[in-house]
Formats: sequence, C-alpha cells, structure tokens
Amino acid sequence: METISTTRYHILPNISGEGFLIVDTKSGNIQLPKCWRDLEAFHHYLVNKGMFDEAQQLLQDSMAGKKPISRMLGLV
Repeated sequence: METISTTRYHILPNISGEGFLIVDTKSGNIQLPKCWRDLEAFHHYLVNKGMFDEAQQLLQDSMAGKKPISRMLGLV
C-alpha cells in the first residue's frame, strides 16, 4: 500500500508477531488491534474503493478504543 504523506494513521506489519500495527504519526502512539484481520481487510476495502477519509476514520476510531468492527457487527 502506498502511503500519502498527509495521511495521519498508517498500517504497518507487526514484525514481532501476528497482525499489524496502527501508527498515529502525529502523536507517535501505536496500537495492536485485537480484530486485526477484520480491521485490515475492511481498511484495504475502503482504500481500494477510493474512500480514503473513511479508511482514516476507521483507524482513528480504532486508536480511540471504539472497536469499529465490533460496533459495526452490533456486538458491543
């Protein structure tokens, strides 16, 4: 995935284990989401559809602890 320099939230591979990291380039915070497979798949779907703002919102919600995948499935 090509990264745009103005993008605040990035997905990077977790080299120390499974899944990926969400990195907030403004604050330097890092998150290892528990639902990483679903979150990563949905994020890539949004990016591939050109929905970049929605993809960033998804990562922002996850960084804020809002559990976007669980909320989307109605399990919260």
